[in-house]
Amino acid sequence: MGKGYILAVLFSVMAIGAGSVQAAATQASTPDDGIVVAYVVHPEAPKAEICLSLASPLDIKDRAAILSQLDVSLNGKKQKLSVTDLSLTANELCVQNLKHRVRYDLVMNPSAEDRRQKRVQPYELRFDVPDRKPVLDFVRSGRQDALPRHVRQQDATASETELLHSGMAHVVRSINVLATHLTLYRIKDRAAFAGAWQQFRQINLSPSESLTFAKTHGHQVFESDLVFGEAPNEEQTLVAPLPADETLEQGLYYLAAMPRGKTGNDPALLTGQWFLVSDVHLSALRMEGGVQIFATSGQMEMKPAAQVHVSVLGRDGRMLAEGMTGARSGERRGGE
Repeated sequence: MGKGYILAVLFSVMAIGAGSVQAAATQASTPDDGIVVAYVVHPEAPKAEICLSLASPLDIKDRAAILSQLDVSLNGKKQKLSVTDLSLTANELCVQNLKHRVRYDLVMNPSAEDRRQKRVQPYELRFDVPDRKPVLDFVRSGRQDALPRHVRQQDATASETELLHSGMAHVVRSINVLATHLTLYRIKDRAAFAGAWQQFRQINLSPSESLTFAKTHGHQVFESDLVFGEAPNEEQTLVAPLPADETLEQGLYYLAAMPRGKTGNDPALLTGQWFLVSDVHLSALRMEGGVQIFATSGQMEMKPAAQVHVSVLGRDGRMLAEGMTGARSGERRGGE
């Protein structure tokens, strides 16, 4: 059995969360005496929408009546709308399921309440739906209690969904990014493992910081390109190519992805993924007088692993304890 690597026993607990990208919007106000006060176009979903802020409250129970007030045309051809294309609140009407990269004409006729308020002119608007913002990212498993782990081809008996859920798949997600350049770094210095773990756990950490850390404490072992299909504004996913399993040494890695082409100079699109290559899984339990370490081997089915060399590191990278697991795969080590 090869050496074991443990990154979880760092005696710190950190809050976790997920960042999000705010959708870009095209918005404008309208004349004070109109039936529509303002509008905003939301292009970032798979299907775009336009939302109208209204001067008079809506009777949201009567969707059919509201639908009859609307006419939406694309290239001069009236579009057939249904009540399922509407999202309503008391003072806002959103028309959903719009296409990107096109120009629409919208007409909203006054309601009975508008006419009582002397707002009798229809509201007319011509608007464009832009492209979605470019996005490049690794599909995350959602777990923050353990680093993702590379699955060797001979061990990949689980389904793609199971591998992704367990954090074992290297899947790149793209929206309006045609191609990306991948660079793989291996971190050899065990003293740097603690820093890498904290990089992985930090909230809202820029991927460029992790890339700088990987370049400083590791070395490049592989690079490749990944090309997506021509599918504007659609989300695409591809498994990142990596070196052959027999050439990947056990250890800690950082895989960086940077767009190529016209989006290649945008540092905001740089993304990356920390992961482990190892057939050993370690868990730890803090006990009075020390830490109990347990080692198992295998990918989907775990078995006890004896004679595994274990190092326990503090948050500053300092060695706290080391030793070998016993015959039952557990070893008690003193610690601070």
